Amino acid sequence: MPALAFGLMLAGATAGLLLCRGLKTRDPATRRTFVHLCAMNNFVYLPIFIIQNSLPPGALADFFVFNLGSTVGFWTIGVLTLGGVAKWRDTLRHLLSPPLVSMFLALALSWSGTRDWLPLPFLGVCRSAGSLSVPLMLVIIGASLEGSLHRAQARDLAYLTILRLALLPLGFIAIIRALRLPADLELLAIIVALMPTSAVSPVMARLYGGVPSFASAATLVTHLASLVTVPLAFWWLGR
Repeated sequence: MPALAFGLMLAGATAGLLLCRGLKTRDPATRRTFVHLCAMNNFVYLPIFIIQNSLPPGALADFFVFNLGSTVGFWTIGVLTLGGVAKWRDTLRHLLSPPLVSMFLALALSWSGTRDWLPLPFLGVCRSAGSLSVPLMLVIIGASLEGSLHRAQARDLAYLTILRLALLPLGFIAIIRALRLPADLELLAIIVALMPTSAVSPVMARLYGGVPSFASAATLVTHLASLVTVPLAFWWLGR
């Protein structure tokens, strides 16, 4: 499952590299941001709500295992697409980011059984700090959206929205179904493939070399458009 999730992001980045020629802008940073947005989608927040309300309880546990690959892809492919090759030393240094290291550390603690030996107060502090991360990130994302829409970006935003919510999902669904996966895993992968751009990408663009305003505008536009495209996709798939 993690390999499939990572593969979807890698396929998105490859498609973005090939299709960025269709952009009106020739700004290198905006084009890198475009590739990043083709690869990175909202693989956590929105799928959780869909899975909780439409699939059996065990599907959420499978989804978190699936998302291990998405998380690795986000902090490797996502960083590489924004950093580009011009500053490859900085890009490689960014790959050893605290979120990626903390994820592997948490997996090691869980699989080794070390977690059972840690003091309960320490685990409580970690749990409280972790629960703060999502609302804090949403506040930061909301602040980054202010003043992000510009008329000059309209054509490129429309192009990205069509790719992110229509053409790329169609290609991903074709690949997923060709793999002959178990039905539950196939459904999880399709749900993730249908999602809009990553809500964290504006922050990532600010940190790793993209264009935050373009990423923020893409986040806003694709999330609004997904209110139509995602239900339509489920209707079409259910026929």
